[in-house]
Amino acid sequence: MNFSEQISELLKKIYHEKLVARIAVDKFIRNLNINSKQRKEILDFIYDCIRFIGFVKNHDFKITKEQLDEIKNNLILDESSFVNILGFNEEISKLILDSIPIDDFSLFLERAPLTIRANMIKTTREKLLIEFENKFKKYKTITTQFSPYGLTVDSHINVRVMEKFKKGFFEIQDEASQLITFLLPIIPGNNILDICAGTGGKSLAIASHFYNSINIEAFDIDKNRLQKLAKRSKIADAKIKIIKKPKTNFYDAVLIDAPCSGLGTLRRDVDLNIRTTPRSLKKVLNLQRTIFNKAVESAKNGGYIIYVTCSFLKEENEKQVEYFLENHKNIKLINISNILTDNHFNTFIHNQFFKTSPKINGMDSFFGAVFQKTH
Repeated sequence: MNFSEQISELLKKIYHEKLVARIAVDKFIRNLNINSKQRKEILDFIYDCIRFIGFVKNHDFKITKEQLDEIKNNLILDESSFVNILGFNEEISKLILDSIPIDDFSLFLERAPLTIRANMIKTTREKLLIEFENKFKKYKTITTQFSPYGLTVDSHINVRVMEKFKKGFFEIQDEASQLITFLLPIIPGNNILDICAGTGGKSLAIASHFYNSINIEAFDIDKNRLQKLAKRSKIADAKIKIIKKPKTNFYDAVLIDAPCSGLGTLRRDVDLNIRTTPRSLKKVLNLQRTIFNKAVESAKNGGYIIYVTCSFLKEENEKQVEYFLENHKNIKLINISNILTDNHFNTFIHNQFFKTSPKINGMDSFFGAVFQKTH
């Protein structure tokens, strides 16, 4: 089997078996005896094939770079191209087109920038900037425009090998994700529950943002993820308590970093055009509602529930907010402008909600809504 045939077979497996592309591609690349330049070229080609998997599938998964470049350069976004070129499910395509302006979607077909977040418990952004400028002189490192903790590098260098990363001085985190900490209407000494903590991305950011001055409890149904969180928090010197069960009517704030389609991170998870189906969406919508119910139970009277997704779909965002308000008479929606009072953040306030997109400083697409428990 020649090299082109190997790539074709890989793409078929990713498509038909709905494999996580990042894992499948990494495994494929590791088995090749190639230099770093060749590796980059092959990775770029494979990921572009996945971005345009509808077109690639229609050519029996056998495509040349020239064919791919032509379709990329001449792409016209409409309902037909979402299905036949990008490879989205037809129903999902309609939901996307109903959720964001079609011209904005082209930005999701580009590669996301490399952004890191300084861990303020251990360092400052300014110190990290100097270190990056000295270590990576041929690349440009700049401070993020809106997050006071972020740096963006104009190349996807492997920062994970840096000692400062291994010792918890910084994390890889998109700027939009970093801004979630500003949605929390809490003060030092308050108790907060990260109810979908996962491996700790948001908990670590919160600990850093508040300089370990609040009491963070982390919960997740996946115990393996929590083990990773425990390890990461120790390295970062972040005070995070992992719990087996959330308390009832206790927390000043409950953060729901909700499981979702993830379409707002499509630039990073390029195979979401394959893996997002009506069935998978229905599953996460039900899960979001279940988690929200638990979050309301966990918040104390007067406490806040912060609902966040990395999606732009109305079904996961505005329509879920409507559902939450209809089914919970003991909560009210707080206009996000009452929380993001600094004019610096005005660009993210949309009809009472927090929203980001690649149009703004190359960020991922996030959604945030804040509720208060009234009784």
